[in-house]
Amino acid sequence: MTDFNMNIVTAGLAPNEGAACALLHQNGINCVGDLVERSEAEMQHILHTGWLDELKTNLAGKGLHLGMALPPGWRKAAWDIIEMPGL
Repeated sequence: MTDFNMNIVTAGLAPNEGAACALLHQNGINCVGDLVERSEAEMQHILHTGWLDELKTNLAGKGLHLGMALPPGWRKAAWDIIEMPGL
């Protein structure tokens, strides 16, 4: 997976629990890049062990892991991500 701007739910990475997704969102983790840049220690302060284990399994299934160093400029501007029908 190389689209680090993809939403974590769309990418199939979020734990299968609405409360876990809400916690990620509250901590500024919305897209794949936001997630994989975080360390495991940071994530332990956000999610409990069961959700963190599920998250790490989901990441590994996509060839990703926590604590990744992403290339500079990976984050697209919001206007580059949003598709505007008819424009």
